[in-house]
Amino acid sequence: MKKLLTVLLALSMLITLSACSSSNNNSGDDNNEVTDELLTELSEPVTISVWNTYTYHQQEAFQEMVDSFNASQDMVTVVYEPQAYQDYDSNLLLAVRNGTGPNITNRYPSSAAAYIEEDLLVNLSKYIFNEEVGIDNFKENLVGKTYEEITQWGEDSVYVFPVIITSEVLYYNKDIFNELNLEVPTTWEELAEVSKTIYAEKGIPGWGSDSETDTMIDRVVQLGSGFIDVESNTVSVDETAFRQSLEWYLSGLKEGYFRLAGSDYYHSGPFTQGNVASYIGSSAGSGYVLPYADFEVGVALIPQSGNVKFAPAWGGGLVAFDKSEEENLASYLFLKYCLSDEVLAKWAIEFGAAPCTKSAIATATFQKQAADDIVTQALIETTECINWVPSVAGADGVRDAFGKAVDASYADDSGKDVETLVNEATVTFYQEAQAAIEQ
Repeated sequence: MKKLLTVLLALSMLITLSACSSSNNNSGDDNNEVTDELLTELSEPVTISVWNTYTYHQQEAFQEMVDSFNASQDMVTVVYEPQAYQDYDSNLLLAVRNGTGPNITNRYPSSAAAYIEEDLLVNLSKYIFNEEVGIDNFKENLVGKTYEEITQWGEDSVYVFPVIITSEVLYYNKDIFNELNLEVPTTWEELAEVSKTIYAEKGIPGWGSDSETDTMIDRVVQLGSGFIDVESNTVSVDETAFRQSLEWYLSGLKEGYFRLAGSDYYHSGPFTQGNVASYIGSSAGSGYVLPYADFEVGVALIPQSGNVKFAPAWGGGLVAFDKSEEENLASYLFLKYCLSDEVLAKWAIEFGAAPCTKSAIATATFQKQAADDIVTQALIETTECINWVPSVAGADGVRDAFGKAVDASYADDSGKDVETLVNEATVTFYQEAQAAIEQ
């Protein structure tokens, strides 16, 4: 009897130990975590597709880059499939959900957020920081706060692959500035003073912005303000910074030395026609300015006031949709090729942009472009100020609330003074911004 009990006890312990061993090997325990080995080499050729809405010469330039990549190796074939701009976002989302979408496309962080929430994108960090196929000094080589923006969804989690950057720049009429002995403004306060002088001397507004929304965000973030508190899901815009920025903007509009784009939509037309002396607009819009002005045009970094450097990055990035291991690796290899110095420098030049890496900016290819182009010179200076605001649900609504505050206050013709208008607009702003987050 004792012998039987001993055998049964031994069997019980064996079963228990076996169960514990099985549990430890499959439960993700810290000491015995099982992870799939990353595929870093293709054994058979793979074909992937890229979608975007480029047109004309940009489409041709991108196709040349694709052809160059395809010719550089024999394991990955990239097929470029340009798409119509109309309804692209909705068509892309539908195609991806149906499994018929591309491997790669362009997305801003704000539009990539929805795909991340649905777990549709590849976290590229597993390749970028891999010893075999990784990118050396990836984080350190990116300009401004680009790395912080693309990893905002988690430390070292890269869902948006950076490539080229456009941003806001200050276009100004050098003839007027020289005539009135005016220095190019480097702060928002200087911009207001310069604009007052121009308005008094020339009878035209000294400055305008293509986007009152972005100008307001530029100002408040430079003053150290938050934007959205992601953890609490609340607006974190500093009220003092908001009031100060709106009062600055509204005073200039009401007194006439600032100008809204209004029905012109963009200031490039009024600027080249001599109806406004300076404006802030996209660096990519220089083709609508430089060829049409009959005066000398200057281009500079947007004003910076406060303790935080800030200029928005408008180049977006590339995302890879999660498919098979082989396709995901192929997508990454193409993205890595795009980030190589000479390829990136040429891409930026063709698109009127700046590379997102310091090493590509430093190439002889890009520096030659910078020596001959005033917009590129301004963009290089701007890259040091590239910064970001959170791209989460409701972020677009918060952005819109900034522009509405300016537009509604300026349109108010009730005779209220600027202080009263600012007070009313501040209350409305926070209500609308918070509502946008909670929708």
